[in-house]
Amino acid sequence: MAATASTSADEATSADAAPRKPARILIVDDHEDNVELLRARLEARGYETVSARDGRQALEIAAQEPHPDLILLDVMMPHVGGIE
Repeated sequence: MAATASTSADEATSADAAPRKPARILIVDDHEDNVELLRARLEARGYETVSARDGRQALEIAAQEPHPDLILLDVMMPHVGGIE
């Protein structure tokens, strides 16, 4: 009987919780075709996306609120590469 009471309490807690926001993903690539492909695939699955053309712009965006939850980046880009 205690398990039933616990389950009911868990259900009430999850029902009262605020809806979860989609993850915010920063896509960093100097090839626009790659950015558009990733954006289309991720947004179709409900993610929020933002993009940058190079490492410098990515650092500026990443420093702003709301911060990205995940950063997908190219390794070889002008100015600041993905490894740096």
